[in-house]
Formats: sequence, structure tokens, C-alpha cells
Amino acid sequence: MMKNKATYLSAVLASSFALSPLSIAIGQELSEAEKSEVEVIEVTGIKRSMFSANDAKRSSDSITDGISAEDLGVFPDGNVAESLQRITGVSIDRSGGEGRFITVRGLGPEFNTVLANGRMLATENAGREFSLDVLSADLINGAQVYKSSNAALTEGAIGGTVDITTWRPFQIEGTKMIGSISGTYDTNAEENDVKASTLYSTTSDDDTMGFLFSLAYSQRTARLDSVFSDGYRFMDFDASQTANGQAVTGATTLAAQRFQLFNQDRERLGGTAVFQWKPADDHEIIIDGLFSLFDVDDTSYQAAFPLDAGGSLGFSDVVVDSNNFVTSATKDGRVDVIKGANPRDTQTFQFGYNHKWTINENLSMVADIAYSEAESNGYGKDRFFIARADTDVTFNMVGDFPQITTGQDLTDPSIWESHVVAKQGNDTNDSVLETKVDFDYVIEDMGMLYAAKFGLYYSDREKDIKASLRGPCATCYNGGKINYTDTSFFSTFKPSNYMSEASGNFTNAWIDFNFDDFPAYLTSEAALGQLSAADRASIEARIAEGGFEPQANPGGSGSVTEESLAAYFQLSLMGERWDALIGARYIETDQVSTGQFQEIIELVDIVDPDGFVENRIVTLSDPTSTSFNNDYSELLPSASIRIELDEEGDLLLRGAFSESITRPTINSLSTSISYSTNVGAERVSASNPNLTPFKSTNYDMSIEWYFNDVGSLTFAAFNKQLDSFLTVSTEPVTILGVEFGDTRPRNGGEGEITGYEIAYQQVFDTLPAPFDGLGIQANYTNIDSSADYSDLGNSEELTLEGLSEHNANLILFYEKEQVKVRFAYNYRSDFINEAVSWIGGPKSTDDFGQLDFRASYDINDNFQVFVEGINITNETLSQFYDLDKKLLSGYEDFGSRYALGVRAQF
Repeated sequence: MMKNKATYLSAVLASSFALSPLSIAIGQELSEAEKSEVEVIEVTGIKRSMFSANDAKRSSDSITDGISAEDLGVFPDGNVAESLQRITGVSIDRSGGEGRFITVRGLGPEFNTVLANGRMLATENAGREFSLDVLSADLINGAQVYKSSNAALTEGAIGGTVDITTWRPFQIEGTKMIGSISGTYDTNAEENDVKASTLYSTTSDDDTMGFLFSLAYSQRTARLDSVFSDGYRFMDFDASQTANGQAVTGATTLAAQRFQLFNQDRERLGGTAVFQWKPADDHEIIIDGLFSLFDVDDTSYQAAFPLDAGGSLGFSDVVVDSNNFVTSATKDGRVDVIKGANPRDTQTFQFGYNHKWTINENLSMVADIAYSEAESNGYGKDRFFIARADTDVTFNMVGDFPQITTGQDLTDPSIWESHVVAKQGNDTNDSVLETKVDFDYVIEDMGMLYAAKFGLYYSDREKDIKASLRGPCATCYNGGKINYTDTSFFSTFKPSNYMSEASGNFTNAWIDFNFDDFPAYLTSEAALGQLSAADRASIEARIAEGGFEPQANPGGSGSVTEESLAAYFQLSLMGERWDALIGARYIETDQVSTGQFQEIIELVDIVDPDGFVENRIVTLSDPTSTSFNNDYSELLPSASIRIELDEEGDLLLRGAFSESITRPTINSLSTSISYSTNVGAERVSASNPNLTPFKSTNYDMSIEWYFNDVGSLTFAAFNKQLDSFLTVSTEPVTILGVEFGDTRPRNGGEGEITGYEIAYQQVFDTLPAPFDGLGIQANYTNIDSSADYSDLGNSEELTLEGLSEHNANLILFYEKEQVKVRFAYNYRSDFINEAVSWIGGPKSTDDFGQLDFRASYDINDNFQVFVEGINITNETLSQFYDLDKKLLSGYEDFGSRYALGVRAQF
């Protein structure tokens, strides 16, 4: 299919590098036009941001929405994702209380493409989805979300294409330097942190050369309070176990419950550098780069109650309601105190060369070549350590989540026994090389046909994952094999104001320990001396094999390479009060997935003194090399029209049609497979290199009224016909007599998304003073979808995963002279996380709304003071294992954040 790949790439590269000083000299001889003046954009606050976004939307030949910086180094929100959620049809997912991923018109991050200055960004994630929290908003000029596609737009998104732009020196008049510093406070962590940024830009006296660099640094301490359920089980209880003395069959019972706290230290350093040069009137060169170093030190503390260990054995005083649901019970069981670490150590960079050449008055060309790389360094850095104690556990299904009390004092250091000591984690590397050349040709004397746009595109992407397994002795001491007789390394863990927004009595204190103390103790004579001779010999042999240190995981490692070629052609048509585009994009994609495969060949039960199976020793087959090829081609047509409904061009009607694809996310295409043998939570987690692209046929229309420079009222409607959509589902499989949940991505059936958007913005500058500084931005998106998951084991007709029916934003602001105040509220309704979950039914997230604010005062032309607040009403987030919201899956409280700072410009 791709036998002409080398020729194709050579042609694109030749077009890119042909724009050398020699070609510039030729261009100087061909063109003697007067030097064109450089457009200078002077940014002035919220109104300027509204004007820029309005102007970009109005002049676009596609259906788009965008956001723009209010000033140099002042973006509407401190986080790019949180700013994007202000756009109609865009919602976000959070990590550590901070926006990370975006959903566009109901389609999640894997269905959207994120570009930086028109170029693909590599991502440290295992898939294609880009984490927007790696980019500081202080470095950003604006962002445009393309909701309808055209032939010239890089393929890969059926949700939306987000193009983030950074500042260029020619956009800034003369020489400027801006600096900002603020102190931040997190209400959960109760810590003060710092955030700072600077930007310097200068241009030559004749405005033909410019330099710009910017830096942004932030350090934030965050705390997330959480409750998580490992699911629900169906159990039978005899008459002696129930409170009313009647036997019960098939009762829905809480399987396991965790009370959790996550402490995060989030540190980010990013920057940009740009050289912009006009060596001649008909040439412009931009050489630029950006980088981001983002580290998250994430430590978790958990008290976990495995109520389903041993099945219904050990239950007493069981109370069942009329729905056959266990509302309270006591279990003669145990508690696990889990301490974990999941650091996120990432680096992202991109650099590129862009050359614009006006060949003659009819023909122009833009050539661009860029390289981006991202990596996440997590190999062997994850920690999952467990200490265990026997205790009676009583649970009651009242309040915001299950209330649990224990017979033992969980802060008593003398009750704890050994269990799991696991270290693992993966390295991920993603690289993207892309080059493209675009031509614009103005057609004369051909009636309504007035321009043609055509071009070539090539990209070469490679994603490598190096995975690790927990060490051979991770489960050596499973199930309380020995007691921790040295209690000196235990301390009391009792966080202040834990779950302060929740009601009821619940576990809020347990033990803590140092990660290094457990392996040291378990290899000491104090631990080994408690073992039988046979156990000691077995454990010492496994310690000699590597002990607790992580081991290479061939089955979870692998590489996916993807080469894409594209060519497009697009015609521009124009009448008296209308213009239109019609075109097509042809793509060829060649994917190769390589790795090693392992399967379980032996399972050995680890049985505790009470006869319960605590865990299992798993033996895997030797790794076998494997490779999968996946080639496909697509022709993606598109057409759009824009009609001026009035003479002034203030009332516009748009329509658009396109076919688009989303390629399967890269980690889903790998050959990786892993196994978890934890009793009651046996899992197979695997990828699927045979996945096919997700395709959508899209219909869009909008009507837009621009009643002044910053005021507008718009309505848009859209329909997406989806084919072979992807979903992560869990199906039961039996391995050596043990039932596992097999979780992997699969191509599903067909689906449909239909929705509409309404947006309104206005500055009320005709009101009498001082109210003439008031303004509003408001939008609402309604999305309806249906999906057939019957092939994946769910007979219900459900909405697509990650899709909220209702999404809304309301921004009220006041801006006059030195004062700016803005309140912004964002809301999204509940949505499905996983259509087919571990317990069969769909897993869902409850609705969520957040209120933020920013206020500033200009002391003079050079200095400004400001204050910011994020989630100032301290809203929380809940998840459920059912659509009726009766079976709680998770509860998160990530607190509020505040900042106080000063900004200076010269």
C-alpha cells in the first residue's frame, strides 16, 4: 500500500528545505513590492480577549470556537484545559483537582487532536490523548477548537481539533518584558506555594527580525481526599448470619471499601523560544520551540476493607432491605493499610521550522517541519505496600458513603502483620516527526471559483513502552505470614479535616510507615526467624532472585510505529454574499505493533491460617516475540458554506459536511498483556492490535449574529453518525479454573451523537456609569447520544462513554479602568465512564459544577495586583457502579485553591 512512501516523503522534505537562502534570493529578484506593515495586536483585558475570539470565529471558514489571552502572560484561567472548558461543547477531566483532558461534543480525549502552532504534540501518556496540564497557561496566546473538519486540517479527530498558539514577536510592538509572581494556597493541603512567569520580546527597528522567549514555573502542593469501592457481589447468607434469622440468597453486598488520601507535589517548568525573520517582502521564517518539565510526586494512604475475602463466611448481623440489598453487617475479617506511590515524571518538547513564501501574486506556499518528543520516566518507581491486621469490621450503608467501624484500633502499631511489598511502573516514550507543505492559489476569471488549496503531509510516530513487574518476593509474606515485631517504624496517620465535606462517621486514622523500612525488615532475621524451615528456604530463594525489586515485564512492553501519508485538494467558491469550500483528504496509514507475549501456565494459591485464599503465585510462560501489521486508507470528503444574511455581514448562516476518523489510541494497539491475581479482583489487562479506526460522518450548521465587536449570539446544531466505535470493556474468562475479568479495548457497534449549542456574550457599555463595565459570557450545550453495546455484553441502549447531556458556562465580569473582576461557573451533567464494568452494569460519574474567580487592579501602567480562586465553593465529585446512583464507586474532595500575586510589564 505504501510502496511509494520514500518518494512521497522526499517530495515533502524537498519542498520544505527548498526554502533556503538561495530561494530567498530568487524571491527577492522576483518581487519588488513595498514592504508590508506588520500588524500589531494590542491586548487589553477581558474585552480584548472577547474581541479576538469573536473575530476568529466570525472570519473562520469552519465552525470553530476559541479563547484568547487577556494580556501578555494573562490567560483566562491558570490551566489551559480549564480555559478550554469555557468553550461551548467542551468539558474536562481533572487530575489532582486540575484540568488534564478535554472532551469535545461528548467525545473524550482519545477522539480529539491537540496541536501546538498547527503541529502535533507528542504525549507522555500511553495513548494519543494529550495532558493539557503539562502546559502552563502563562505561555499561551490563544487556542482554537475546530468542530467541523475540512480537507486542509490534519486528520485524526472526530470530536474536535484543538490548536494552541504561543506568542510571536511580530505580534508584540517593540520591546516588552513581562513578569508575574504569586503565592498560592490549597485548602486541603493547607500549604502555601509559588507560581512565577516571565516573557521577553523584541523586534528590530525595521520590524524584519524578532526574538521572544518565555518561562513559567509553578509548584503546588495538593491533597485529594477520596473514598473508593472495589465493587459489589451477590452473596447467600444462612439464617444464623442475618439479623432477622431468615436466610437470604443473591443479596447485593459491598465487596470492598477504601478510604484514601493522596498527597501530591506538582512542579512544572516550561518555556518557549521564537526567532521570526522577514529576509524579504515575500518570505517569512519562524524557528521556534517549546518545552515542559512536569513532575508529580504522588503518595497515597489507604485503609482498605476486603469484605468479600472468603465469600459469605464470617458475616453476621446481616440486614437486607426490600431490594435484597445489604444495608449493614459485621464481618470477622481484616483491614489492609496500603501506602502507594505513583509519580509522574514527564518531559515534553517540540521544535519546528516554518517558511512562508509568496511566490507571486497568485501563488503562495507554506512549508513546515517539526519534531516533538515526550517521555514519562516511571520504570520501577510505583510503590504498593500493604500491612494487614485481623479485626471485626462493621459497615452501614448510610450517609454519603458506607460507614465502617472496626474492633481494633487501627493506629495501634502492635496489631500489624505482613502482606504485599510491590514495586513496579513503566517508562513511556513518544516521538512525532511531521512535515507538510501547503499551497494557496488565487484563481482569476473563473466565475465563482476563486481559489484552490492543496498540499502534502507526512508523519512518522513511534510509541515505546518499557514495563516492569513487581519483584519475585512481592507476595512472599502474603496473608500475615509474620508479625511486625519492630513497631518503631509505624506512626499514626491522622490527616486534619479529612473528608470535611462528607457526613457520617467513617475511618479517618490509621498507621503510616516509610517505604524503605518494610523491605529492610522483611529481609532481616527478625522476620525470617518467624518462618518455618520450608517457608524460609522458599523466601530466601526468591529474595536471591531479585527480592522486592521490580523486574522487566516483556509482556507489558512493546512498540507501535505509525506512518501516515496524506494529500488534499480544496476549492474555494464565492458569490455575492456567500463563500464555500469543497475538498477531500486522502490518507494512508501503516501501523506495526511489536512486543512479546506471555500467558499464565501455573497458579498456586496462598492460603492464610484461617483457610482463606489470600493471593496467588503466578508463573508465566517464556516471552514469545510477536508482531501485528495494520494498514488502511481512507478518503475523507468535506464541504462547507457560509452565507451573509444581511448586507453588513453581521448575520451568518453556516453549514458543513465531513467524514472524519480517529485512529485507535496507541497503547490500545500494542501487544501488551498483564495479569492481576488478587483474590476477588482477578484481572487480565490487555491491548488489541487488531483495532480498526473509529469513523464518523458529520453534519453541522450554525447561525451567528455579531451585533458589535465583542457581542454575539450564536446557535449551532450537529449530528455525528459513528461507526465501529471503541470502548474498554470487561468480559469473564477462565484461566486454570479461576475466573478473571478480561479488560481490553474492543470495536463496538454503531452510535449517534446529536446536539446543539447556544452562546451569548456582551459588554453592557451603554449602561450608565459605573455599570458600563459589566459584561457576560454564557453558553449551553445539549448532547444526546445512543450506542449499541450488545456485542460487549450489555443489552441496554446507553449514551457513549464520557458524554454529558448538559454542559454549561456562565461568566459574569466587570472591567473598567484599573479594575477587572470575573466569576466563572462551569457545569457538566452525569456521564458513563465504562459501559460494561467489572460487575456488569455501567459505571457512571455524577454531575459536577465549579465556581472560579479572578480580580485584578492596575496600580499604574506597569504594575498590577491580582487574586484568584479555583473551586471556591469546594465542590466534590462522586462515581457510581449503576445509573441509579445507589452503588457508590468513588468520592473525591480536592478542595479549593487561591492565589495572590503581582504582575509587572515594561
